[in-house]
Amino acid sequence: MSHRLGRTTLHLTLLFSAAFSQVGYNHPEIAWKTFETKHFYIHFSRETERSAREGAFVAESIYPHVTQFYDYEPPVKTHIIFLDTDDVSNGIAYAYDNKIEIWASPLDFELRGSHRWLQNVITHEFTHIVSIQKAMKFGRSFPGAYLQWIGYEDYKRKDVLYGYPQTLASYPIPGLTVPPWLAEGTAQYLFEGSRHDFWDTHRDMILRDAVLNGNLLSFTEINTFGKRGIGNELTYNTGFAFVRFIAYKYGDGILMEILDHLARPFQFSVDSAIKKAVGVSGSALYEDFKQTLEDRYRALTGTINTSELKGKILLTDGTTNIHPKWSPGADRIAYLSNAGNDFFSQTGLFIYSLEDGRSEKIADVVISAPSWASSGDEIYYARKAEPDLHGSRWYDLYEYSFEEKKESRLTRGARTFSPVLLPGDSLLAYLSIKDGTHNVFLINLKTKESEKITNFDDGEQLFGLAYDSTHEWLMFDYVYNHFRNTATLSLGDTSFSNLLATEEWDERDVTSTPAGGLIYACDRSGIFNLCYINPADGSQGFITNVLGGAFMPDVNGSGKIVYSLFEDGGYKIAVLDSMELIDSERVGYGPNYYAKFANLPSPLDTQNRQEAVPYEDHFSPMFIFPKIMMDYGMLKPGLYFYSSEIVNRLNVFGGASVNLVRDLDLFLLFEFRNFYPTLFTEVYFLTRHISEKSKLMDVYDFDVDVLYRLFQLDSGIRIPIRGVNELKLYASYQNYRASANWLIGAENVLTGKSGVNYYVGKHLGARWTSDVFRKTIDYDINPNNGFQLDIDLRFEDDSFLNSDSSVVDYVYDHYDFFRLTGQGALHVAVPGTERWTITGELRAGWMSHVETDSFFFFFGGGMPGIKGYPFYSIAGNRMALGSLTLRIPLMRGNHYLFGPLILQNIVLGIIGQTGDAWDSSNKGRFSPKKSAGIQLRLGGFSFYNYPTGIGVEMHRGLDNFKSLKSLKTRYYFTLLFGF
Repeated sequence: MSHRLGRTTLHLTLLFSAAFSQVGYNHPEIAWKTFETKHFYIHFSRETERSAREGAFVAESIYPHVTQFYDYEPPVKTHIIFLDTDDVSNGIAYAYDNKIEIWASPLDFELRGSHRWLQNVITHEFTHIVSIQKAMKFGRSFPGAYLQWIGYEDYKRKDVLYGYPQTLASYPIPGLTVPPWLAEGTAQYLFEGSRHDFWDTHRDMILRDAVLNGNLLSFTEINTFGKRGIGNELTYNTGFAFVRFIAYKYGDGILMEILDHLARPFQFSVDSAIKKAVGVSGSALYEDFKQTLEDRYRALTGTINTSELKGKILLTDGTTNIHPKWSPGADRIAYLSNAGNDFFSQTGLFIYSLEDGRSEKIADVVISAPSWASSGDEIYYARKAEPDLHGSRWYDLYEYSFEEKKESRLTRGARTFSPVLLPGDSLLAYLSIKDGTHNVFLINLKTKESEKITNFDDGEQLFGLAYDSTHEWLMFDYVYNHFRNTATLSLGDTSFSNLLATEEWDERDVTSTPAGGLIYACDRSGIFNLCYINPADGSQGFITNVLGGAFMPDVNGSGKIVYSLFEDGGYKIAVLDSMELIDSERVGYGPNYYAKFANLPSPLDTQNRQEAVPYEDHFSPMFIFPKIMMDYGMLKPGLYFYSSEIVNRLNVFGGASVNLVRDLDLFLLFEFRNFYPTLFTEVYFLTRHISEKSKLMDVYDFDVDVLYRLFQLDSGIRIPIRGVNELKLYASYQNYRASANWLIGAENVLTGKSGVNYYVGKHLGARWTSDVFRKTIDYDINPNNGFQLDIDLRFEDDSFLNSDSSVVDYVYDHYDFFRLTGQGALHVAVPGTERWTITGELRAGWMSHVETDSFFFFFGGGMPGIKGYPFYSIAGNRMALGSLTLRIPLMRGNHYLFGPLILQNIVLGIIGQTGDAWDSSNKGRFSPKKSAGIQLRLGGFSFYNYPTGIGVEMHRGLDNFKSLKSLKTRYYFTLLFGF
């Protein structure tokens, strides 16, 4: 038979398989160890043993409190994995896998208060495990299901079964519908026996500021993440406060009742679940909560409004302007800012000139305070370096020369923070971390050699290193349980002593004045303000009175103070011209507000001493995702399945679908990640059936049933390179077969069977991919910076059935050739616009041997090509396509509710395309075809947590050519998890 099951059938697996392989590092250098407690498996390496042993004690200590509160225990022991492979502070709970990943480095985040790291993060993440498992609709083995639709072009080649897809849709039926505010709020809620977190001054600051400035998120907005600036953190805090409000109003048990309702199979709305639990809808209850907040904060801040003192605001660009430092001549200010970026933590180092009022960025990815050289000609800072050989990214020390406008790297893999240059400009003090413990180091700037001058080894958390020239000591913040205290380290004998240490409130960001005084940030009034201690007369008190918060002061020689002011949704740089003490009765919520934090429980700092053994593989359960697919007009039910090894050394992903005529789709993907490169194997098996009826010699009935079968096996390695590139080396075997059952005559006079492998291919190839961009809130829907590159070179050894073959004499044509394909895209934001973007894309193909059957051609139309023409209408052994797109955001960062979809972004695209694919063996030449079209993209979240991308496109070709008799408007539709 002439029909073929062509290469393009593999699109069936692309709905999900693309997410299986991402650029990533495997860390085979880690020698994992394990010990087992009553309720947990603890996995760690030599680099995280201290954190793991303390963490194991924390986990068992909080286990009964969390499980009793939610009346739920995980059915099996929970895995906790301790990592220290990057300078990252984070914890992640995988409720379906029943595992938690904890990074050993303690959190230092300007939007969070300070608490002992492991008791905080482990309680938080284990509460996620318990509360989310309690809210699962179908249990741990069934995370959800999918509804899918694939529609095809009418236009096709005569020798293929279907046209190319022009509709791709996949939409979830979720097994979990817990919105972010509820998930995070319950994870932070302070119930009896919990000691990890509480409603501290930072959380109160963010919520108070939002309420007083009219920026409180709506009920719809707190139901998703995906926000700019402090938006995601505000979702955390609002959720925390709203959960507290609900629990105080209706009792702790109401939280479990809400989760119970969300666990019901057909309950997809938290608004409805709250109404069933308390009798009032979630949106109405939120309005009550909002009014309560407004009344509370107006009452608490009444005196501040009449006596506010914050100085002059200098810099407001971005939402993060922190760690300001005067230059020695007091004519410049160095500071960190996320100006030009969407996310709070995307800070770089800027220099502000007081002379002309301009700021210049000199370094990216800087998070802690810089330090000036005494001449002002150099500045020192810590920023995150490129990945090392294992893929780890550490903070290292750098020096920037203003004269040479050049950056020099001083350390490698030192994990440095808070550098401080000492008098003489030859020694630099800095903090470094290992296994969750900070220590102080000195580096000789001439020899580049470092020396550790402290010997902390029990999870000491140090922050904000500073130098006091009067006493010749280093000062820093430290955290033992809750809040920060301030200590000193003598450079003479390295003795340690407390400087400012009160258990009930937070003292931080200390700096010394030219007269030997101290200025620091303190929250004993319920709001962070700057305090001053005068050594001359012993007087002390507040020197700011703000509605938001005052932090990170620095004093110049004339006594002016530059600091970071939190106000109206972000940190700004402000200056105080003098230090005048304010009546403490008028500052913050009141002088005794700190009393609410008295008698806090002792920290969980004991270590588990169980013997550890070498790690053995553990696997998550096999997750099953049923699916109902409509494919080429036929219902095709099936499922996806997935499982992974607990420390991510092996992943398995597959799928199966079948319809009533026994068309079968199978695929199975393996990743083995125990070495530096990832080893992978992918197996695809697909079948299609067709039935044809005709007349033989115009007399006899001739019926034939044909089975087409595709088998493909790909295997190889993927090698990450510098974090944004990947090299894939692979081999592929493909076999396409057609089998026929036929009968002649109305009464089956003659029957028979035949079968033939009409294509066999063996390929060896190499593929390079790059994805270089700066993360923005809308990069998926509107990429606006960076580029992608994808180049694939492979050698093909192909055998293809000759069209002159007969059922008794199969003749094959053999082709050996190189195939080169490449595509790239460059995204550039249009200056002076609200993120209008121009995207230029190129796609090309070349074959070293051109005398081949058209089966091997490149195809340049349809969804992946020039969209004004059908996929198969543009074909050849050479291809060159180009596209230019102008995208205009119509809506950014809004939240509109449409059933289960919260729509956040809408982007309009205007697209022009040109190019051709041509047959150079038949005297074909490049003859460009042109197309114009428009594109509408809609992005948001479905069921609170599932990214959703909707694309609608309309294109029309502008040129007639031989293989396309008429032009018409062509439409495309996608409903996927992105674009």
